[in-house]
Amino acid sequence: MANKKSVLWVVGWFPTSANELSGNFIARHAEVASQFVDVHVVHFALAPSGAKPIQPVGTQLPYQIHCITIPQKGKTWT
Repeated sequence: MANKKSVLWVVGWFPTSANELSGNFIARHAEVASQFVDVHVVHFALAPSGAKPIQPVGTQLPYQIHCITIPQKGKTWT
């Protein structure tokens, strides 16, 4: 049997401890895709400068997630 292919999924939205509903559709798509391929999600999250790193929601995920916090400088889009 052939090995599963791997997919690198780069996202800006993803459910995190700061906002559990942000990008929940992306998390659901990654979960379904992980049934067919090995999924590695890389989440680039903006956070106020000096804030604690943002953590993804969930511990028993069927895919690998790597959360990278990017310090926000200056004004925000809100």
